[in-house]
Amino acid sequence: MKDLSINIQYSKFKAISILTMLSMMGLLASDIYLPAMPSMSSYFQVNSVRLQQTIGIFLFGLAVFQLIYGPLSDQIGRKKIIITGVCFYIIGSLGSAFAHSIYILLFFRLIQAIGACSGLVLGRTIIADIFPQNKITNVYNIIYPLVAASPAIAPIIGGYLVSYFSWKASFIFVGTFGLLLLFLMRDLPETLQKEQKKFSISSIFYDYFVIIKNLRFWGLTVIVFSVYGAWFIYLTQSPFIFINTLHYSSREVGFFYIPLAISIYIGNILSKKLKSSYGIEVSLTVGCLFFLSGAVLLFIIPLLKYISNALQLIIPMSLLAISNGFILPLGIPAAISLNPDRSGSGSGLIGFFQIFFSALCASFIGEVFGVGIYVMSGSILFLSIASCIFYWYSKIISKQQLSL
Repeated sequence: MKDLSINIQYSKFKAISILTMLSMMGLLASDIYLPAMPSMSSYFQVNSVRLQQTIGIFLFGLAVFQLIYGPLSDQIGRKKIIITGVCFYIIGSLGSAFAHSIYILLFFRLIQAIGACSGLVLGRTIIADIFPQNKITNVYNIIYPLVAASPAIAPIIGGYLVSYFSWKASFIFVGTFGLLLLFLMRDLPETLQKEQKKFSISSIFYDYFVIIKNLRFWGLTVIVFSVYGAWFIYLTQSPFIFINTLHYSSREVGFFYIPLAISIYIGNILSKKLKSSYGIEVSLTVGCLFFLSGAVLLFIIPLLKYISNALQLIIPMSLLAISNGFILPLGIPAAISLNPDRSGSGSGLIGFFQIFFSALCASFIGEVFGVGIYVMSGSILFLSIASCIFYWYSKIISKQQLSL
């Protein structure tokens, strides 16, 4: 770790543990109540499309506040923002648990997202603060498999909680997670090493302008937010398909996300080996190919055969999950490292596009096209083709510009 000039001895293990929990905040809050969504739909007396808005508004808050937290942390430091954010996370989680109407639930989900956003942005930023440049990818390879497991573990926990208690228990669990994180961060040091500046709106816009001029940044960002958006299309559509169409129980549905988490981990291991042997460009290209193959298979299977069991959806989604394990841990740090002096702003910007696009996928697609196997598979196929074409185009243009 870099010399942080702090008065306490902060171990690498404790730092990585906290960074992992910070990075998990958003995914845990968004995924743990997936098995409870049909039950919540009955409780609040709303249809599945309206309930999907609880995911959409969460992702919207998660996206927008990244544009604020990132550059703000570059100016006033990381610690104050994280502590405040975790407090919002706890309040939003417990408020959601005791909501009596869909509108109150939406309000507290937004508060929860504002809090979760601090961990999402600053977890990545602190990694850039405290670890040397040549070690950052290795740190991501430690943290990301643990974070990637949360979309599988969270629905399992949520499935049991809704089976033995009620949907409210999922949000209480998340609030307790926030309290534990707040306790662990009681001696968290400030990791911003450069002199903290007076807050300036103009400098924020200038930092963003410098970042978005880079075509390489856009190529990486588009493939990152597309594979993440495809993931959230599946997460928001699949519970209703599994429970209402294929007639599985909430507890069973929780286990259907385990193969996807394992696939993400496999993708992460493969990407690490490929990167060490062939470099990041080859690894990202392989990730794109997994993305395309999984999307094509997910689209073709329902056309060729009537969907009668969960495996017919889980198998092609596992290929897409492998691409997730390639693209996110490689693409995000690569995009942030393009502007090391603006790591907070870079993290916030790529995070904004990643989450905002996922919010659109979660809310817009369900609102306009409804819920169904063909809606889900067709949307994911379109994303995979469009994003991979743009990524390879930006890669070619960037190489041509460098050769001039």
